[in-house]
Amino acid sequence: MALGSSAPEIMLSSVELISNGYVAGSLGPQTVVGSAAFNLFVITAVCISAIPIGEIRKIEKLKVFIFTSSVSVLAYLWIIVAAVLNTPDRIDILEGALTLVFFVFFLVAAFLIDKYSYTEGLSVQEEREINQLKAKLEEEYSKEVSINAVRSMLQQQKAFNPKKTRSQLRREILGMLVGGRRAFKAPIYGFVEPNHAVLECAGKIKLPVVALNPLNVPVKLSYSTRDGGASAGKRYAASSGVLVFEPGEDRKEIEVEIMDNDTWDPSEEFYIDIFDMTADGVDPAKLATYLGTTSCAIWVLNLDEPGTLDFQSQELEVESG
Repeated sequence: MALGSSAPEIMLSSVELISNGYVAGSLGPQTVVGSAAFNLFVITAVCISAIPIGEIRKIEKLKVFIFTSSVSVLAYLWIIVAAVLNTPDRIDILEGALTLVFFVFFLVAAFLIDKYSYTEGLSVQEEREINQLKAKLEEEYSKEVSINAVRSMLQQQKAFNPKKTRSQLRREILGMLVGGRRAFKAPIYGFVEPNHAVLECAGKIKLPVVALNPLNVPVKLSYSTRDGGASAGKRYAASSGVLVFEPGEDRKEIEVEIMDNDTWDPSEEFYIDIFDMTADGVDPAKLATYLGTTSCAIWVLNLDEPGTLDFQSQELEVESG
């Protein structure tokens, strides 16, 4: 914290110390500590007071906050020990060396706590997302949805659609601004996403098939389902057909029935493939270049909790003979 937002105060205090022959001036070491403590305590107080009445906020990285708060208080105590109690109005070499060791130790400790603070569980944001999605699914399907099913659904969605980093988004925006990325000129027909996740209680799923820069003639796309880990007739109903895009039409949907049951099954997938494309007056060889994402995996997530097998009691006493 002190190295980041308090860098100007650190530099000013360092320049003053060197120019005064290593004698503390009006700024003094308390400037550095005071600035860091101000960032933590005062800004925290402002953030708390800014929360609207009736709303609740939680600290997501609580372990990091506790550690940072503790170190800020410890820094004040160390200045009292070094500059008042141990060697009044003077900092000796041993105290300076210990301060440097503390700096390295606390820096490494803060990094490790920040990096590994969630190995034991979910973050506050993830828990909030799970609870919100659970409530939404239960309202949509009018039945209770297990928390494990919701967690699996979120994990699948995040695996299929990872968040882009700021640098990736910045490169994409700059690319579009300087003309590095042009809009598609050739027609492209295919699925929007190569993966979808659905609860087994959904009843059916509608998969969008889109056309970018659609042709001005009717286009036919043949499709059919294909078994993966999930089998037709058990987890879904087999389906096949032909999508007809009218001239200029840019969106169609494939509807597949999802089968529900009362037994526990692992998450399994099946596929929908687009395997043929025809259009009046267009060379078939050229049409093949107009196909985008032609296969989509649908992951069926189980809604039922697995049963448990356990002894009625841990101990049993019997009499011999």
